Amino acid sequence: KESLKDRDLRIAVIGKMKAGKSTFTNALIFQDNILPSGVEPTTVTLTEICYLDSQDKDSEVEVELLTEDDVEEIKKNQNDANPKKADAAKQILNELSKVPGGYEQYVHKEKNVIKIGLDDLVKYTSVGGKLCGLAKKVIIKKKVEALKGVTIIDTPGFNDPISSRGEATKTALKDCNIIFFLHDYLDKYDQDEISILTEQVEYTGVSEIVDVINRMDMNEDISISEWPSFVSKFVRKKEEAKKQIASSDISKLLEESKTTFVS
Repeated sequence: KESLKDRDLRIAVIGKMKAGKSTFTNALIFQDNILPSGVEPTTVTLTEICYLDSQDKDSEVEVELLTEDDVEEIKKNQNDANPKKADAAKQILNELSKVPGGYEQYVHKEKNVIKIGLDDLVKYTSVGGKLCGLAKKVIIKKKVEALKGVTIIDTPGFNDPISSRGEATKTALKDCNIIFFLHDYLDKYDQDEISILTEQVEYTGVSEIVDVINRMDMNEDISISEWPSFVSKFVRKKEEAKKQIASSDISKLLEESKTTFVS
């Protein structure tokens, strides 16, 4: 207990793009739309959220921008043999091409971290934002009671065309205690979700996975009273996924994982 006294409980929120990770985190922690989310897609950025202990400020945001080497790697990866990595690289390059005055003015040789207001975060993290595509990592510190003793890691997913961000994601996950794995109710452990586990989670040492079936209110085939019965269907799909990774440490995590659902 003494050794854990000054350590946060670190929770990672993982899942495919558009699984609703930001909306989930907003509801769980903030009860407000702090993180950019909604029908407009958001960029793929490693985000860390923790408690701000300050008498003077309510929030503080640090944005680490892409470096020149990162941009060169993205350009190279637009022709990668992995189509998903290539598509991700092309998306970032497309976003960078729209930065007013040219993205080059923001991209430096060395690591560059800037401080911004929380209201300005949408410029960097939402598709259509003026500086979209430039953010490599975001750290949000917020004076919210629910964050006391807790750090939330929102991961950018797999097939990242920026290797340094991919490594940073793996490092962040290694320090996590619990993973919330967000699933759209239609997916139910499809091949992409299995890949997330094997590529991102397997070697982290995380002690618990909680599967969260999201957007249950979009399922028009069942009523609210029937939502709990949907869990058993999801678990059957999870059993099939376990067979594909039976020799992996992930299989044991899935065996002991909890499953819940949210709207």
